[in-house]
Amino acid sequence: MQVTIEDTTQADLDLSFGIGFFIQCKTALPYLKETKGNVINYASGAGLQGHETQSAYTAAKEAIRGLSCVAANEWGRFDINVNSISPLAFTRFTSIGKSTTQDYGAVRSKIPLGCFGDVE
Repeated sequence: MQVTIEDTTQADLDLSFGIGFFIQCKTALPYLKETKGNVINYASGAGLQGHETQSAYTAAKEAIRGLSCVAANEWGRFDINVNSISPLAFTRFTSIGKSTTQDYGAVRSKIPLGCFGDVE
């Protein structure tokens, strides 16, 4: 849902946070301790850049990033590796980006290296 902060409702926040990332991490902890597992959580550049009309989405993605940092600090003693990534691949834009209303150049200009990653 893309609405301003002013128009964001509790239902919008509930939808964004309802994916249960906190509960999923907590529930997985016993197995992760046993296996010395890895956690990779998906964050988003939207959280770092604060795009307009994405308040609920951005809040949830920043919560994921923050929770990942806390889990990494708490769970490192169990040899559990916790990371968050914010992927955006060039192939996504070659397949849909240039043919949509998204401004390819504007998005690319906000990437610190000035280019998209590529899975190849």
